Amino acid sequence: MTDLAADRATGSVFLSRWHRLTPGRRLLLAALPMAWLALGALIGYGAGRIDAMHPAGGAAGQGAPLRAAWDLPDMLVTLDSPAERPVYLRLAVSLELAGGAAQQRDAARLARLTDSFQTGLRALRPVDLSGAAGTQRVKDELARRAALVLGAGRVEGVLIRELLVQ
Repeated sequence: MTDLAADRATGSVFLSRWHRLTPGRRLLLAALPMAWLALGALIGYGAGRIDAMHPAGGAAGQGAPLRAAWDLPDMLVTLDSPAERPVYLRLAVSLELAGGAAQQRDAARLARLTDSFQTGLRALRPVDLSGAAGTQRVKDELARRAALVLGAGRVEGVLIRELLVQ
């Protein structure tokens, strides 16, 4: 029986190979994982120091402008499709409102927003929603319609939580 077979039988294959290595290679194999951990810790510490030097409020020390997120109810619309079967779009949207505009969250504006959004979405074709450019076009169109209903400068952004075409 060879030494390798004996080592396998006793379960000490690693130790026999470890002892065959030169002392320099043993040191390298033992120190390499510790060096990677130390490097990761230094990078993490440095990133924390950079964040501490530049607070989120900006260089002038002013706080970030207040924003309120308004989660609109999910919408389900039929797309304009030449196919025999209807094509449905399910969309979940949140609006970022400037200035923490909680007073804008009333039922009348919600009804106008929903009507405006659904009117624009029903005019879309399934081809219009393909790819990242299609999603961006939908976001831009919804932002434009939200600005018309809520007023210019009130809508900071449109966040699509879910977009499903079936």
